[in-house]
Amino acid sequence: MPPASSGTASGPWGQASANPEESTVLYGQRPGGQQGGPGAPGGPQPQGSAPQPQGSGPGGPYGQSSAGGPGGPGGQDGPGGPGGSGPQGGPPPHPPVGVGHQAIAPPPAKRKMGKGLLIGLVAGGLVLVLAIVAGAYLIFRDTKGDMVLNYFEALQAANAQEALTYSAEPITDTTLLTDEVLKRSNELGGISQVSIHEESQTWVTVNLKVGNEQQRIQYKVSEGDDGWKLVDAARTYVIPEADLSGVDITVNGAKPSNPASLTLFPGIYEFGTGTPNLAWSEPVQDIMVGIPSLEPTMSVSITDEGKQAAYEGLGKLMAECSKTKELQPENCPFKAQEVPGLVPDSVQWAVDTNPESDWRAIVDGPQMSGTYEYTVRLRFQYQTGGQTRQYDQTSRLSTNVIADLTTDPISYAYGR
Repeated sequence: MPPASSGTASGPWGQASANPEESTVLYGQRPGGQQGGPGAPGGPQPQGSAPQPQGSGPGGPYGQSSAGGPGGPGGQDGPGGPGGSGPQGGPPPHPPVGVGHQAIAPPPAKRKMGKGLLIGLVAGGLVLVLAIVAGAYLIFRDTKGDMVLNYFEALQAANAQEALTYSAEPITDTTLLTDEVLKRSNELGGISQVSIHEESQTWVTVNLKVGNEQQRIQYKVSEGDDGWKLVDAARTYVIPEADLSGVDITVNGAKPSNPASLTLFPGIYEFGTGTPNLAWSEPVQDIMVGIPSLEPTMSVSITDEGKQAAYEGLGKLMAECSKTKELQPENCPFKAQEVPGLVPDSVQWAVDTNPESDWRAIVDGPQMSGTYEYTVRLRFQYQTGGQTRQYDQTSRLSTNVIADLTTDPISYAYGR
């Protein structure tokens, strides 16, 4: 049995215990007497007495607060302690059981979480979630290079609507921005082997193959709320009227809304005139939209089939003119002066010609023009002095003939 402490211990409610071993601390007072006295933590220990342990957590001497934790009953914050809600020195709800000079305290009460702390935790969690979402958006959204590759994949798949979604601005004229036009472009060789060469702040340089030719093209990009877009997903090319020369134009089999204004995706395009008599000087061209911009070069010429059609058309015209019964037939290269006393229906024309050899035509864009020499015989009857006379004369004539192959049928004009 440990020796009794030399300090005076008080029993419950201030009465001294007859048995030191069963002594308990006064409710709200540290064991061993007042702070700094014999037997108190930090005070001098009486000779032969057991050292008093200093509690550092729950389960320490009754009445002493655990370090860093909420105070137990009788402690600094407990009932009956300073600032407590219980009576000073009153009986505890659960009196401690004395073991030597120590007492076992009940578990410390849990402190409720303050409203401010709860709000702070919720706000912090929300910020963390938003940061995670923003980070995931930045990680998984397409880069400018990814966007350009996706755009060319849409062109290769002949998906015009998908390709249009990569345009930074809405495109109004989509007459030639169709799946059918893109399919024909792919049939002509299309675009392949697309790869990103380099990226800068607002430009993406692309290596690609157009038909059988390797190209390196720069495309301008811009970033908006919905990610990176192409400034020129399609481009409008203005064709001078002088180059068109009044010729209709088709692009990969489609007719534009305005022949002088062509809005196109990058690709290979076949330009037609709508007639076999005419062809563009470069009927199949690469259009790349970016920089350098491979733009359409338009100049029309007459095909061999068109030349033959012009010769044949002139021969048919001369044959029709020879059937007329008039001295001045309309839309014919030959005419005669009016004759007084002309007998009706007596006029007869006969033309001897071979336009292919007699017409020295020069091709000028969609026209053929040149000197046309031919032989014509004119016969008619007329009355003079009460007599009917016969006129019969053969002449070699020369006329400048101009054939316009932009019309159907071919039209002819004549000059001196």
